[in-house]
Amino acid sequence: VIGVRGRDGTVRQFWFRSVPVAAPDGGARAVGMVSDVTGILGEANDTMGETLDRGGYGRASIVQLYYSLPVAAGTLSVGLLDSTANIDGNSIADTEYTNFMGSSFVHNPTIQFPSFALGASYLLDFNQTWHLEFLLSSTAGLEDQPTPRYSHVMSPFTDDQGPFGAIELQTTQPNGIEAGLGIWANASENARLRSGAGDETNYGVYTNLVGPIVHRADPDMDPKYSMRLGIARKSVSPARDFEALAFNIPFGGDTSLGIGIGRTGASSELADSHSLLQAEAYFKFPIWKMAERRTLYLAPDVQYLRHSNFDPNIDSAWVVGARLGYEFCFAAQKCSG
Repeated sequence: VIGVRGRDGTVRQFWFRSVPVAAPDGGARAVGMVSDVTGILGEANDTMGETLDRGGYGRASIVQLYYSLPVAAGTLSVGLLDSTANIDGNSIADTEYTNFMGSSFVHNPTIQFPSFALGASYLLDFNQTWHLEFLLSSTAGLEDQPTPRYSHVMSPFTDDQGPFGAIELQTTQPNGIEAGLGIWANASENARLRSGAGDETNYGVYTNLVGPIVHRADPDMDPKYSMRLGIARKSVSPARDFEALAFNIPFGGDTSLGIGIGRTGASSELADSHSLLQAEAYFKFPIWKMAERRTLYLAPDVQYLRHSNFDPNIDSAWVVGARLGYEFCFAAQKCSG
């Protein structure tokens, strides 16, 4: 349930139920049957609108299917890619399935990511700690409405779909520091915000940093911080700049606490807009260990948003929810949600 306070002081409550609504970010997400909560406050759940069919209903979809092979001093991957798995990642604020749910703490909102699309990536390994990632993909993705079909994905060179490219320098240090610095460009048809016309390329620069707050005997028990920064072209990107700070505190036994706060600055070219402020806290704990390295967990979550979707009429909103998940592992690798 959420409570939303408007600029006039009026408070409205909304419950999770299915209603037909348009995506609040102007079409980057699908139009479909989503809850009142995510229909009004799209930043509250970063998975909103994924894998919907043409009627706006959920479906099972293959969102990644690629082949990887070693090439020279790196690894080449070609196929259906989720570009967010290649760039702007970190270990504590990267997936809405096991960490934060809010979009400010999953990926950098200034990056105009394509949805699941055909592409290629090449990860060049300088050594064990320094890497350079190259990514080139179509912007014709599986989430795109009104044609969320694989035939659309397989037709990447339509008039309004240009390429998406990114280069990111990555490092993971023995002391637990993770960092990335990258540039990106999206050459699909991006209209100018002020006039609504034109065919512009959007581009930007971003960075993220993760590090331990203190070191413990078991590195997996280190409390960590995450910082993200980004800036994009203000004439075509509604999200002009971004900064966020998040923390993850493990308590052992698959229990952890996450806290984050982020600000996304609205472009000065976007009419009648205010910058978005988002804060989130979740507490994740196991409720049933079914077998070794197989855990059913619950994660209550609370979020505060101010000016969702840069809307000055949404003065403030609280969102309270919970997430149920299943973590499993193969052999000795770390768990996946």
